Amino acid sequence: MSISARTVAPAHRSLIRTPPAPEPQATVQAPGRGHRLPGWARVLLAVVATALSAFSVILPTLIPGVLDKVQGPEATATTALIVIMIIWAPALPCYLLTSFLLTRYVDRRPPAVLGLRLSARSMAGLLGATALAAAVVLLVRVVVHMAGGGQPVDANPGGAPLALVIAYGLARAFLLQGIGEEVLWRGYVLQSLSARPKRALWVSVLVFTAMHLISQGGQDGALDRVLYLIPTFGFALLAGCLALWTRSVWPAIGIHGGFHTGHVVATVTGVNSLSIPQEVAVGLIMTALALVVATRITPQRWAEIAQRGPYAPAQ
Repeated sequence: MSISARTVAPAHRSLIRTPPAPEPQATVQAPGRGHRLPGWARVLLAVVATALSAFSVILPTLIPGVLDKVQGPEATATTALIVIMIIWAPALPCYLLTSFLLTRYVDRRPPAVLGLRLSARSMAGLLGATALAAAVVLLVRVVVHMAGGGQPVDANPGGAPLALVIAYGLARAFLLQGIGEEVLWRGYVLQSLSARPKRALWVSVLVFTAMHLISQGGQDGALDRVLYLIPTFGFALLAGCLALWTRSVWPAIGIHGGFHTGHVVATVTGVNSLSIPQEVAVGLIMTALALVVATRITPQRWAEIAQRGPYAPAQ
């Protein structure tokens, strides 16, 4: 909002021209929003950072003998799951490092703007969002399973301990994907473009979703690939809306990780069917939830985000 102060009477305005007072946001606007790379270039850097982080898991496989523990003739299910989790280890540090580097050296802002502040409220948001997303996935899968739809999925083909299977699923949900991807896309991108917050939200959702066109999730043909984008779009939009509403990226992490956690819980409890209609239903439900959360973001909050960023403490 722009407010110009006038200090002279109307009759004398033609004679004396008083310069307008500084806009209020000039004293509170987060540093680093001027003299930066254009927005499209910052988004492109986020895409590159995503690719580097995702492909960083290739590095451990270059160590001689590592892949033999996963694919070799003497590999067991237990050993394979443990080694795969070790292979995943570089991904999260890479996501966090690239997010911090982009924030510090491209946006010239402190890491605090990424929305990772720890508090009882942010942890409650993480747990609540995880439970919400997992419940949506589990509910849809139960309905599909009871209706006799979907393709069977073997939860544990090699007979690894159940605790290890669960740990593997949670590591994939949060350490490989949920935390790092949300810090980059709902943390860095959302705050970097927040001078126009609604556009920032849609950019962070649509570009993130489009990148999943190259993901491998059992898609068969071009139509399948498009339909499999719907759940990604749904949880990304819900994650973004929650992040803006709660002033924290932790609920966004909960939605992303909870989406995958729901699949883990469903599979290990015997709800072992997957189908495209099921995934589409999950995406549509999460999109509807996102629209509900969006109604809670007031015009004043949108204006505050534009002035101070999405994760500035409430005043």
